[in-house]
Amino acid sequence: MDLKSFPFVEQKPFVWIWADLETPADMSRLPDTASLFSHDTEKLLFGTGTCHVEARSQIVLENLFDQSHISFTHPASLGSRSCEDGPAKACAMLEEPTRLCFHHPLKAFPTADAMTAFFPGIGRTMGIRSRAELFGVSLVVAAGSEIVSCDEDGHAQESMGHLEFLHGITPETDTTTHYHFAILRDFATDSDDISEQYASRNREVIAEDVRVLNAIEPCLDQARVCGEPNFVTDAEAIHVRRRIEKLILEEEHLHARRTG
Repeated sequence: MDLKSFPFVEQKPFVWIWADLETPADMSRLPDTASLFSHDTEKLLFGTGTCHVEARSQIVLENLFDQSHISFTHPASLGSRSCEDGPAKACAMLEEPTRLCFHHPLKAFPTADAMTAFFPGIGRTMGIRSRAELFGVSLVVAAGSEIVSCDEDGHAQESMGHLEFLHGITPETDTTTHYHFAILRDFATDSDDISEQYASRNREVIAEDVRVLNAIEPCLDQARVCGEPNFVTDAEAIHVRRRIEKLILEEEHLHARRTG
């Protein structure tokens, strides 16, 4: 059969494909996802799915790092948030050749009864260490969370569990995107009910995002980018945008040298 074949690497649970048949595969550009699986406990992958977005991949990526859109896009699923619910201070950024990570400040609050059911050893005060990561140019961990038990003063004492929402963003055309998603967790891994609760809400959140992204795309060609206002909450998305722009420029220069 006269079919095209592509170089690929299986890096469970991911499969990375080199789609450029004109240049040799450079697998050194693959992001290292070992940090997602570096904890001692086994992680459960669940809630997998895919959907089609009638919008360019860049705004799908930026949306996942937008800290201010929750109250506008997700009031039904995630609830409205005030300024007090946002980051207490600017997040810490870690930049590596194939990874961009934003660590958000720990915020402590009284432990809810539901969390006590998940983590019997958790204290009366708990906190969440959250982060957002871009691996390569297409894999995003949005709202990656470590649940920690805190003392009465809100200082972290013991890690209780990890929860990560994975988003795989694959461009289809200049203005359409394949959106893949899944969830990882290392607590209550034998509970189908918990899996379905997380998976159901995640599907609802993504559907809300897709509706907004589909509405934004037709307006982008008429938008005046030079007049775009940016705020502190836009910092992560802007860093992601600049990183993608830099990689595109480097690739264009590399292609130009090869073609003479």
